[in-house]
Amino acid sequence: MAWAYRASSYANNGLGVSDSTSPGTGGTFAIGTALSAGDLIVLSIMGFNTTTNNSPPTFAVSDTVNGSWGSRELETVTFAIGTSSGRASLWAFENTGAGTPTFTITKTWAGGSGCSTGAQAAAFSGMVTTAPLDTGVAATGNNSSPASGNVSPATGAASELMVGCYVDAGYGTTLGAGNINAVGATLAGKHDADSGRWQGLFEYGDSGSSGGTPAATVTDSGTSVWGMIAAVFKITGAAAVIPPGLGPVVQMDAFQTYVLGW
Repeated sequence: MAWAYRASSYANNGLGVSDSTSPGTGGTFAIGTALSAGDLIVLSIMGFNTTTNNSPPTFAVSDTVNGSWGSRELETVTFAIGTSSGRASLWAFENTGAGTPTFTITKTWAGGSGCSTGAQAAAFSGMVTTAPLDTGVAATGNNSSPASGNVSPATGAASELMVGCYVDAGYGTTLGAGNINAVGATLAGKHDADSGRWQGLFEYGDSGSSGGTPAATVTDSGTSVWGMIAAVFKITGAAAVIPPGLGPVVQMDAFQTYVLGW
């Protein structure tokens, strides 16, 4: 069978928590559409420890359908913006139960001045229900050409599901989809401070041939500190196809605060 996009949290704006001051505090958000048993949930989190010269936050995830996600953080990258420390991470829960999950993100960090957090989730059908990650890569930089670099090791099968998660600390920059096997953007947007939401690109598409080393890229009109994660997931049965009109790139609502000056 082929993989297919099922649902996402974007219509509900995902999670945006600005400058919480107590380690362990978190937030909740819903995916907004019922999932079928066996679907794969992919979740992206970004957080900034706003305490000067301190370590980036760590996260824990749970949802109302599956309970605790445990150690399902698949790829992560940390980076600095001035004296602040950020982390972007990609999580996945395979073989979800049926229902409409509400997600809870719990964050922990050192220092007392605060931590801002954003998250979004998407779900896909047609995925394997055990050990779904094939390969991945994460990178960070400070330029106008964000890219994850090539996944390593190479993909183990043809036409798997590739997901690219992009986050940045830009302010007033315009985002657009890059090239996950020539999949184009359906929603591009501009970074502005709007109610503490996180804006980024969450792309998905066909990973290509077996033994390939694809990369995830985006376009950015400005120069900013960014994080980029690419992950390739295994599908069930025959090679996947991208359904017509799928709209394979989804814009994350903005996660920006005046406090951080993003």
